[in-house]
Amino acid sequence: MESKNDIDPQVWSKATEHISDHRGATGAANDPSGLLASASLQLNEPPQLLLDRIGMAAALYDRAGSRIGSDDRFPRTLPETTGRGTRTARGSDRTLLLFHSVVLKGDEQTFCLNLDLTSLHAFLPGTSKLTPSEFVVLAGLVDGQSIRDMADSDGVSYYTRRRQSEAVLEKLGVKSQTEAVRMVLMTVIDRILSALQEDHAVSRPIEDLGRCYSDAVRFHWLHLAGGPPLRVADIGDPLGMPVLLHHPMLFPCGVVPSAVREVTRAGLRLIVPFRPGFLDAPQWDHALRPADVLAAWSERCAALTSFLNLRRVHTASISFSACWAADFAMRYPERVESVTFISAPQPSHLWSPAVRTASFIHSVGAIVERAPWLAGPVARLHAIQIRDIPSAIQGFRKSFANCPADIADVDRLAMDPIGVQTIVTTVKESVSGIATDLRVLRQPWETFLAGLHIPLHFVHGLDDQTSSARLMEDFARTLPQAAWHGQAGQGHLMALHDLPRLLSASIGRAVR
Repeated sequence: MESKNDIDPQVWSKATEHISDHRGATGAANDPSGLLASASLQLNEPPQLLLDRIGMAAALYDRAGSRIGSDDRFPRTLPETTGRGTRTARGSDRTLLLFHSVVLKGDEQTFCLNLDLTSLHAFLPGTSKLTPSEFVVLAGLVDGQSIRDMADSDGVSYYTRRRQSEAVLEKLGVKSQTEAVRMVLMTVIDRILSALQEDHAVSRPIEDLGRCYSDAVRFHWLHLAGGPPLRVADIGDPLGMPVLLHHPMLFPCGVVPSAVREVTRAGLRLIVPFRPGFLDAPQWDHALRPADVLAAWSERCAALTSFLNLRRVHTASISFSACWAADFAMRYPERVESVTFISAPQPSHLWSPAVRTASFIHSVGAIVERAPWLAGPVARLHAIQIRDIPSAIQGFRKSFANCPADIADVDRLAMDPIGVQTIVTTVKESVSGIATDLRVLRQPWETFLAGLHIPLHFVHGLDDQTSSARLMEDFARTLPQAAWHGQAGQGHLMALHDLPRLLSASIGRAVR
């Protein structure tokens, strides 16, 4: 091998900041050996079957660092590096080797992927093909080399390598070397982990969710004209005030199990259609443009309200599902009585990959917009992070560490293991749905509201550090039909424990 290299923690952190750098994360988040908790991958299938799933050159090494098998495309022994996370090395044939630690049948082993120009293009189908020289430059960047280092080691002028690096960025559709590294690492590691964690057992996610909610939620399949059937959760008093709720990413029912009884006591009936790809809801064609996905969803929601004989219905959204609710109101205002946005995200034009202090969603929104095929890998890696109740609570605490009100809500959630289990089940079984959400979240939902003559209610925690209350209040004041309901002492997660009250307050005002 020409070189051997641990992925520098700073490079790794930059490359995967939308996974590791949640606000409030400690220095451990910058440790590549801990990022994906690789040692927790407990795999029980024959090694060759796992390697075959990858669909490209791959190898395994035992605990002592010796190669298992006889594939001479790989070094006989592991490069002498520290750490057990993800590392890189350059092969003698100018390929890029990526090593990742796993546990197979209780034994620590290392998985290695051999990435060449052909396989790279298979990983990144939306990009233009790199030339062999451009691939060498990209491989060097991933391996932690500078343009100057590559030029000196390859005997090529610095200006030639710089021009090639600029061509790499243009063909990958990114703006910086850091983003190029991020794109390669995310897609390659996603391939490794999705293959190694593939579960061939029959999955019954809706049954798992049903056990969490017992008989407090009525789950239905509705077969409507014009598309696949809809999975709908019906919550609360069947004769109560109906609310079409656009659920947040982590709670397809829109409410934690411990708060369901409060929905009934509040005299509400929540009608919550599962968006495409959540749990057992059918997936939709990801080749559709985000605007087309929103339009198709709004049409389904209109058909749903007609099926339920609801001439007009109060509509609500929680957090980042605002774009779905706003699109529905824009396209079918005659069916909407009012719209309530609880913890709405800040206007989309303010999103940026640099907004690390905002949230996981803000940090990936701009990235996925430029590279839509990254939505799936991001969602899968996030699912690997949230693999059980402790890791789910840890993820929440990292994300909302700067807001005491949100941490208090997380602490309440931690006392409700059934509620946390719904998060774990949803993330594991809804990769396609979360990926679709990531692709549409950058749609300018705030512009959908202009010209609507429907009561709009913005219910927002004044201590919200994920979506600035000041920015959202300023935005709400620009809409003559909007009312602002600031909630003192509340953060972004207030709907976790207070959804019935928040909805009742806004809907009550709309009715009067």
